[in-house]
Amino acid sequence: MPIEDFLPSRSVFQDYDKLSFDYVPEELVERKDAQQRLTTLFVPLLNGRPQNVIITGPIGSGKTALARWFCREFTESAQNRGRAVRHVLVNCRRRRSPSAVMLAVLNDFAFFPDRGFSLSEMLDSLEKHLDKGVDLILILDEADYMLRKSGSELIYLLTRFHDENKDSKGSVSLILISQQQVQNMVEPAALSTFKRGNQVRLESYPRDIIATIVDQRVDLAFFPGTVTADSVDLIADIAGEKGDARYAIELLEKSGLLTDEKGAEQVSVEQVRAAKAMIYPVFDEQTVGALDRHQRFLLIAAARMLKDSAYTTTGDVEKEYQAVAEEYGEEPRGHTQLWKYLKDLDSLGLIEAKVGQGETKGRTTVIRLSIQDMPSDVLIDRLTGTLS
Repeated sequence: MPIEDFLPSRSVFQDYDKLSFDYVPEELVERKDAQQRLTTLFVPLLNGRPQNVIITGPIGSGKTALARWFCREFTESAQNRGRAVRHVLVNCRRRRSPSAVMLAVLNDFAFFPDRGFSLSEMLDSLEKHLDKGVDLILILDEADYMLRKSGSELIYLLTRFHDENKDSKGSVSLILISQQQVQNMVEPAALSTFKRGNQVRLESYPRDIIATIVDQRVDLAFFPGTVTADSVDLIADIAGEKGDARYAIELLEKSGLLTDEKGAEQVSVEQVRAAKAMIYPVFDEQTVGALDRHQRFLLIAAARMLKDSAYTTTGDVEKEYQAVAEEYGEEPRGHTQLWKYLKDLDSLGLIEAKVGQGETKGRTTVIRLSIQDMPSDVLIDRLTGTLS
């Protein structure tokens, strides 16, 4: 059958792009205080003084949307005042090394080859771009991924950029975004440039605000009358349990797609329920898909041991890992290799391994799942599916 036979003959969508995670509405719902705070912190940049800010908050609280909205509006405002401000957003979950981050920044200015240049040479190239009179705001989204893997060298170099290039006509400002407090991941010399007050903390959205956000996206993305009020309420109820606006928007999108698939005229609560069955918040298919089989075995073992408790030990996880490997007919890896796997899973944000006091004596490494919003059984099922 030709693909045209599978395409919907009608659609409830009038502007599908308005459901993209990259789309930022003209007005952010219930974030005026944060917008005001961030704008106030960056006022000195209008006079050429770079600023460094940390934005924290749980999943789906609008951290990235806030940073995107601010940079879009601030760039325009600065231009009206005769100052050239440019912003670049780099996701550190995808680009975890300083060189990878810098490559993304430089390619935003002009093509830059991806091999053969040191970090120092990349910074020199950036200086040439900024010396044309450009102030750069660099947004490092999910900055904790880079900090865990590569440390804070790049943060230090960029926050000291103005000190090292006093004659430059441009500057570098940083916005670090993370679910976690990242201050303890940044070395003191770099952290000193983040003034104590230069932090913006977002809290989870309450259920009624989630409903308002969904209503806003319905008006922007769907034809009038194609999404029922009951569907909006159900999405708000589901995503409101965690205050996760990102999850709400994804539910709305998937509900609309399922409606089109069935050729229906309205998004109903049944489509919302079906969409909920299709997705689960915070499961990162891309990150898990990059794991090798034994890393997945180890993550399954950790999830099994954490079904009924918040923490487990490396010893217990290692024993369970050996059982999982044998279930799949493979020879278990040795202790040294497993320890490396544990560190890899920790750096990827899938587990958290830390040294704690043992039950008997001495110190031992304890483990907990970093995917707190997903039940262990669901995680095990997802991982098992990727091994089939």
